[in-house]
Amino acid sequence: MLDMDHFKMFNDRHGREAGDALLKAVGKVLQESGRVEDVACRYEGGEFTLLLPGATEQQTFDRAERIREAVVTLQVMHQERVLEGNSISLGVATFPKHGRELSALVSAADRALYRAKHEGRNCVMHAE
Repeated sequence: MLDMDHFKMFNDRHGREAGDALLKAVGKVLQESGRVEDVACRYEGGEFTLLLPGATEQQTFDRAERIREAVVTLQVMHQERVLEGNSISLGVATFPKHGRELSALVSAADRALYRAKHEGRNCVMHAE
């Protein structure tokens, strides 16, 4: 699970069209960083879910860290301006360690995501 840090404030400051441009840019990062079998989708608001079938916990964590780094360096163009300073927080959960059903995995990843936000954002946390 990943969530764009301070996305509501970003929308309030730059407008919804700029927020949409940022969402598209993050979606492109997810798409370009994945394998053919991976699934990335928007969950709600500024939140995305990424499913990595067959990936180990370490592979998933490493991938999440690469995605986080890519988002930090994003330069999104909107109305002839570059919108920088974006970051995301991520929570990583793996099958079967954190759950045997999708709902349990999503819940574990979501709890790890909120720990990442609580720890200061712009980081990746393992589920407990």
